Amino acid sequence: MVRGVRLSARTSLTVEVFAIAAAAAVLVIVFSEAMAGGHDPPKAAGPEPHSALGFALLLAITSYVGFESASTVAREAQRPFITVTRAIRWTPLALGVLYVFAVAMQSSGSIRAGIGSTPIVLRLPESAGTASVALSILMEMGITASWFACVIGSATALSRTLFAMGREGVVPERFGRAHQTFRTPHVALCLTMPIIVAVPVGYLFVVGSSREVLVGLLAVSAHGYIGAYLLVCLATPAFLRRIGELTWIPLVIGPATAAMMIAIIGWAALTVESPVWIATAVYAVLLATGFGIFAIRRRTIPDLAERVGVFDETVAGDVFADYNPWEVRR
Repeated sequence: MVRGVRLSARTSLTVEVFAIAAAAAVLVIVFSEAMAGGHDPPKAAGPEPHSALGFALLLAITSYVGFESASTVAREAQRPFITVTRAIRWTPLALGVLYVFAVAMQSSGSIRAGIGSTPIVLRLPESAGTASVALSILMEMGITASWFACVIGSATALSRTLFAMGREGVVPERFGRAHQTFRTPHVALCLTMPIIVAVPVGYLFVVGSSREVLVGLLAVSAHGYIGAYLLVCLATPAFLRRIGELTWIPLVIGPATAAMMIAIIGWAALTVESPVWIATAVYAVLLATGFGIFAIRRRTIPDLAERVGVFDETVAGDVFADYNPWEVRR
């Protein structure tokens, strides 16, 4: 990530392609074996508690988000209006196809959700033996690779956001420094990566369960994603109206989607079986801390509110190859 967004993007793309290929291969093989062996779909043990559906929706949304992080590296793309738009437009559609394919394979009864630390349990005939173990290992490798690519993408987006905030004065100026050789926000990366590693490791030592760590951190991050999307849905109609491009579609879809997200957060927070309200409280504390830091910084920088969002904007000049992506425009 310090070497540059091109290297990190290629690395994460390669890893993610391997993860998707591994998962798809395992799903197809297990599905074929199940159909050949005449396995019946599993029978439901009983209806799920009504209050657990909100939490399930929250985690489902978390698995679908993140495609918009491509916009954070628009300043480093030679054709940002083409490449970034293309990535944001097609990634959700590709994800939808992939998820529908995975659900169709799992509904065959050959795969069921694990209860312990293993996220996926393969059910093959006992004669499969070694093949079942090999497929399980391949699936675990694919899952691990996918999480690794997710960390690269999220950390890259986070470092660019913190870099822009450092340039604008929202956070300390140190975050707004770029590497002299690679011209990347290495300070933001070096300061945030230890925290990214320490939080789940420390959480694991406290609770002693990797599954609880995964679910707990996913719940907190889901609040962050949904909160960001909520603000975008509310701000989009106002922004389009300001530039004279408001139509009835965003005017209807924006508030409706925002209301749906508020309902999902409230529904998940009321879940009895899983203490999602703890994640809601943690996110509220983090949000309040951010507002507090902004208020403190605003006292020392009176025009801080006007400077937010000014640096990290792609302009017409950025479509040319010869430009410095980290140049501060005044």
